[in-house]
Amino acid sequence: MLTLNDYMSLRYAIEIKPDECGDTPCYMAYHPELRGCMAQGDTPEEALANLNEARSEYIALLLSRGVAAPLPSMHKVA
Repeated sequence: MLTLNDYMSLRYAIEIKPDECGDTPCYMAYHPELRGCMAQGDTPEEALANLNEARSEYIALLLSRGVAAPLPSMHKVA
C-alpha cells in the first residue's frame, strides 16, 4: 500500500469554483477523484492551500482504516 507521502506526491485533478460563505464571496476547491475532499478560502489561492491540507487529512484517515485512497485517473490501470 502507498504511504501518505506517496499519495501527496500524486497529481489529483483540482476544481475551483466561486462560492458563497454567508454574505461574502469565497472559493470552493475540491478533488473530483476524492469524493468529499474539499475546502474553502477567501481567494482561489487560499482555497487551494486549504485543499492541500484537507487532502492530507482525508488520505491519512483512509490509511488509518486500512483503506487505499483512490488514485488520480491518470495513474489508474485499465
